[in-house]
Amino acid sequence: MALPPCKCRRVIAVLTRLGATHAARMHDASSRGEVIEWSPEDWKLHFSEERRLLFPMMRKRLPRMIPLIAALEQEHGMFLGELKLYGRIMSEKRMERHAEIEDQLVLALEDAA
Repeated sequence: MALPPCKCRRVIAVLTRLGATHAARMHDASSRGEVIEWSPEDWKLHFSEERRLLFPMMRKRLPRMIPLIAALEQEHGMFLGELKLYGRIMSEKRMERHAEIEDQLVLALEDAA
């Protein structure tokens, strides 16, 4: 599954600054309109970077968004389960919504800095 188009180069810059370089690379490719079928390993690394680097910073700087961040983390678990069972993420619509919310939170994170 390809990522939905990235709304903003700022998202890529924030991910890169935080050290989430694989996630940034995936977002960068989608922002250029590249349609890449990312492997389960790509997705696992992407989610790992977000869980280790992005979500802790979001919880710290955006405390009012903790319930939404927790929901995104739960979705990561569902996506990882789908990757394990089916070798791909099953719902493009759910991933698109997930990515849109994450992008909005990344921009809010940058604005809160």
